[in-house]
Amino acid sequence: MQVHQTCCRAAFGLLVASLLTSCAAVSEYMENGFKVGPTYSRPLVPVADDWIDGENAALEGSSSDLAEWWTVFEDETLNRLVQDAYDQSLTIRTAGLRVMEARAQRRIAAGSIFPQGQEAIGSLQHFQLSEQVSNQAYADKHFSQWNLGGGLFWELDFWGRFRRAIEAADANVDASIEDYDHALVLLIAEVAGTYIEYRTFEQQLVYARENIVTQEESVRVARLQREAGRENSEIDLPMSLSNLRRSEAIIPALQTALRVAQNRLCILLGEPPHLLQELLDATQSIPSPSPSVVLGVPADLVRRRPDVRRAERELAAQSAQIGIAVSDLLPQISVTGSIFVDANQFADMFGGRALSGAVGPDIHWNILNYGRIVNNIDVQDLRFEQLVNEYQQSTLKAAEEAENAVVQFLNSKNEVDRLALSAEEAGNARDVVLEKYTTGKIGFTAVFILESLVLEQQNALALAQGRQANSLVQVYKALGGGWELRLNRAELVTDQVPEVPIEPEEIDQP
Repeated sequence: MQVHQTCCRAAFGLLVASLLTSCAAVSEYMENGFKVGPTYSRPLVPVADDWIDGENAALEGSSSDLAEWWTVFEDETLNRLVQDAYDQSLTIRTAGLRVMEARAQRRIAAGSIFPQGQEAIGSLQHFQLSEQVSNQAYADKHFSQWNLGGGLFWELDFWGRFRRAIEAADANVDASIEDYDHALVLLIAEVAGTYIEYRTFEQQLVYARENIVTQEESVRVARLQREAGRENSEIDLPMSLSNLRRSEAIIPALQTALRVAQNRLCILLGEPPHLLQELLDATQSIPSPSPSVVLGVPADLVRRRPDVRRAERELAAQSAQIGIAVSDLLPQISVTGSIFVDANQFADMFGGRALSGAVGPDIHWNILNYGRIVNNIDVQDLRFEQLVNEYQQSTLKAAEEAENAVVQFLNSKNEVDRLALSAEEAGNARDVVLEKYTTGKIGFTAVFILESLVLEQQNALALAQGRQANSLVQVYKALGGGWELRLNRAELVTDQVPEVPIEPEEIDQP
């Protein structure tokens, strides 16, 4: 039974080989540049014709330049933070080192084109024959043997196996660069988002302190009213103190949030947590987003987002792996050779009579392993199909993230506008009732309610302004903006790590 299975495998192997040498296979083989396996082409991906809110006046469909999108906030501190993060981030350095690793792997693959095995041998042996036994054949009992030579083994890339490996390595280099770009997109968005969060907490702190000043005045008036013996004044002072203590309690929580955001910025900058007074000392307002955003068209996501491009490059690398697997079906054709010189005297080594050598072809064919080889082809093909689905899924996810960010950006403006009006009206009402309470025209209940409402509305306004600014950050992040920052510099050099190339290098084809 085992012999029968072995014969069947051998027959199947011969059948496959004969099919590969058919006219159609030969034609495809030549069109592929004398390489077996599929010719890679980028799969189609589902892309919408336009954005869901494409008719909104705040969205522009023209071609967009997102190279330095954070500058739309016109905030010099943010600009400096982004640049410092790019210069110092350990995450970016790690991604850059992965690019270097992929390029080294590519050079290893390129080396397979050339002779894979080489050796050089040299020896000197001195012989002394025994005088106590019969050695009549050797007149000279003392002589030397000089030997020098070398050999090589060269598997010819007849079916394109090594060239497919180079294709896969090239695609992996591209994927590593896209991974670097994706890390840069995420870093810039996180720096901007954390900075906006910091300014939001800072604005809430400003509102809290302003309300404390107003509420301290209410406490002063309530104390005077009680001293004057005004009716029901005995409950006014506790109520006013309750508002004041609640506002004061907000301060430590906001200070903690500020420190946490500041520490996060330090880590993003590649620095240990420390105070950033020099950079964040001046109290500034929450960055104000631009009233409109240039989106381009949904199809731009496929071209612009590094994570989508990375998925496509991984797909191209896997396509080349199929060709490598197919090449195992065919015989491996090699050339082996050796050359040696042998002589008893060193001076005689370079004469023609000392020369010897051999050269010839070598054919290795895994005829009896076709079950394993064919199944490996299936494995590589199924991995390719999985990556096709992942690539298409990445484009859908990119579109989802972009649409979600866009609708948040559009609606956040209405939220901020209405909360700003609400906070303003609440403040006006508080001032009126506080004046009337001071003159004894009304009780303290209205003051108590409106003081609480003002603080609540101002906090809501600050949070909404932060969400509005961050929604624009998320739009640019979803569009894949910011990776172009690396194009301004050919390399990243530091005192702690070696040069990290971030530009696609020219790769010589062997």
